[in-house]
Amino acid sequence: MSRLKSYRRKNPYSLAFTLLLVASLLSLSIFKNFLGIRSLPQVIIYPFQVVTVTIWRGVTGLPGGLIGLSSLKQENSILKKEVTDLRARLIFADGLQSENDHLKGVLAFQQRGAYGHSLIPAPIIGRSPTPWFSILEIARGSQSGIRKNQAVVADKGLVGQVVEVAPLNAKVRLLIDANSAVAAVDQRSRDQGIVTGGFAGGLQMHFVAAGGNVEVGDKILTSSVSTVFPPNILIGQVSQVTKGEHDLFFQIAIRPAVNFSKLEEVFVVK
Repeated sequence: MSRLKSYRRKNPYSLAFTLLLVASLLSLSIFKNFLGIRSLPQVIIYPFQVVTVTIWRGVTGLPGGLIGLSSLKQENSILKKEVTDLRARLIFADGLQSENDHLKGVLAFQQRGAYGHSLIPAPIIGRSPTPWFSILEIARGSQSGIRKNQAVVADKGLVGQVVEVAPLNAKVRLLIDANSAVAAVDQRSRDQGIVTGGFAGGLQMHFVAAGGNVEVGDKILTSSVSTVFPPNILIGQVSQVTKGEHDLFFQIAIRPAVNFSKLEEVFVVK
């Protein structure tokens, strides 16, 4: 019994010695290379190496990362500027294309000799500042053959009448002016009347007898009885027709053929 206790007391030392011997053998290069196992000291310090290397890489990589972020920011700024420049160029190109198409249409309208007369193109250089009198100023005058009372048209229809002429410019009273009046005819029914402007920027046709046949949608043209305007120039389209039971004339509202707010140039009829 005493021998067994003595063996047990000696056994732990033998086990420790055995483990140390195995670790030493594993530390030899032949076993390390063969088994791919680290030496005991390496096993002990390996976690510290990993932490140290990780921290060192983070510290040494930080300036490079910051430089990379700065480079990306600079590149992003350059790309944004290029995108802005390209957008501006596209807008400019679209504007040129739109203007080119518009000028082609204007030239084609002039060359057609619309309304059977020669046309003098005239850029608009000014507008009346008051809502009661709708006046345009054009960059053509007596030196270009412009005379008072000449009709002024656009590709869509009648614009107005020349009311004042200078050597290099002239003024045009628009059809929608409150002082404007034009002899007109319904293209379909041939009912005659007088078209005048109004304070709201619309047109009215007066003196169409109760026995007439004017309908919404009818086109209204300049009449051949006019002493100022050539016949068959489009004035507008009937938008409303009313007549009371005892009225002698129709009350007719007309939507102008020309969008006067978008005019850029007009044509004076010779």
